[in-house]
Amino acid sequence: MGLISGLCIVFNLILVDRGRLTNYLWGFIGCATWLIVVIMNHLVGDIFSQIFYVTMQFVGVWVWQRQLDRQEKNEYEEVNARMFTWWQGILAVIATIVIYLIVVFVSSHTGGVQVWLDGTLLPLGVVGQILMTYGYRSQWVAWIILDVIKVVIWFNQLSAGGPGAMSMFVLQVVMLANGFYGAWVWFHKSSTMAVSDDLQSSICTEKHNRKWWPLINQSFRREFTTIILVVGSASVGKTTLVTRLSKLYDAPIAVEYAREFEEACNVDDDELTAFDYERLILSKFSQNEHAIASHANHGIVFS
Repeated sequence: MGLISGLCIVFNLILVDRGRLTNYLWGFIGCATWLIVVIMNHLVGDIFSQIFYVTMQFVGVWVWQRQLDRQEKNEYEEVNARMFTWWQGILAVIATIVIYLIVVFVSSHTGGVQVWLDGTLLPLGVVGQILMTYGYRSQWVAWIILDVIKVVIWFNQLSAGGPGAMSMFVLQVVMLANGFYGAWVWFHKSSTMAVSDDLQSSICTEKHNRKWWPLINQSFRREFTTIILVVGSASVGKTTLVTRLSKLYDAPIAVEYAREFEEACNVDDDELTAFDYERLILSKFSQNEHAIASHANHGIVFS
């Protein structure tokens, strides 16, 4: 049972790292089988945690699907990372402490094992799962702390000869390693999205006095990791916008025109793809290649 749970949780973690909705299928199977193992080991705090996790798999499917529906459609259907506010962080800490005290009280009166360590599992799990459900990157702080504690708990259970303890201990070590990897992926994803958020709040020239964000094609934005491409109709001030953004972020600027590429390749507007724009920006003009290779602003290039 521990092996089945471990395999399902590993698949779940891989999909969570990438922000994929299908993680919840594997999460449900993994949490359900994990629940059986912790019942056999009399870990009261972990029993509460797994009951909560099983329930949250269904909530997570609903919330992530709604978020995906609101996002721009993309090939991989990944949920974007969100950032915490300071008051949300304070609320999370208070909730963690309150739930911890309740679990310790209940566990100590119901014959629980490793009460003080085991009692941390539910509050950290509740906070981490809720943050994960709503796409917050700070979930990984809770998961890493939780995984460290679980490694200690299952090492103690392994030393005491608990049923299924070996496979669960190995799983905890894998989950801890994944926690650091997941944190890197989500925090990197969030820092990339922060640039998009800043762009969304930028205002165009005084002549038009309206937000430029609708002019920035989201499908193209997702194709590039080093280039933020601004597209729009003729004579709407794209060059002015790109110039201002490059100064704001101290990033290189490359002003090119699609019609040059269209003439060279004999294609129409509706035939251009993101790959075509990449060729236009990177290959057609050598000064762009030099700017992209030499600048130091986190791989951001405005074009």
